Order: sequence, then structure tokens, then C-alpha cells
Amino acid sequence: MNTVGELAFIAGIALATVGFSIAGLLFMMPGPEYTRRGKQVAKNVLIGTIILLSANMVVSFLTSQLGTSLCT
Repeated sequence: MNTVGELAFIAGIALATVGFSIAGLLFMMPGPEYTRRGKQVAKNVLIGTIILLSANMVVSFLTSQLGTSLCT
């Protein structure tokens, strides 16, 4: 691990794994309320994971288009 950004990325992936595990457990529990909550948690974790995975691409695009003068 070379940077804090890589550490944050790995921590985010680890939290996503935990989030999907919790969503799976909620989904398997009996009752419609647990099923609804499990689907909601899985959807939110998926959205967060997509944002996490695309953040580096967005930052790279913006710095290439706007120049590095805004970032320094």
C-alpha cells in the first residue's frame, strides 16, 4: 500500500463485503420486514460500491479536463 487513497479503497471494499453479508442475513431471516430491509441494505451498499469504484475515474477525468492547477 503506497498511499492513503489505496488504504481507503481497500477499507471501502471490505465495508462493502460486510454490508452485503448483513444484507444477505437480513434477506434470509423470516418475515417480510427483514426481507424488505435486506433488499434496501443491498441496494444502498451496491450504490455506495459503484460510487467508490468510479471515484478514481471521475477525479482523473476532471483533472485531465480542468488541468492540475485547480488541485494544487
